[in-house]
Amino acid sequence: GDADDAPLHLPLGPIANAIAERKLASFRSDIDAWRDITIATDFGQP
Repeated sequence: GDADDAPLHLPLGPIANAIAERKLASFRSDIDAWRDITIATDFGQP
């Protein structure tokens, strides 16, 4: 892709990429741990 397709946040370089990967893994862990509670808050369509 070209610059028009670039994401808003693009981790450039191996260190930035590793930091982004760790942050994503942590976020995924939080989502998984809280899944039942977060899904239970669904109030349906108005």
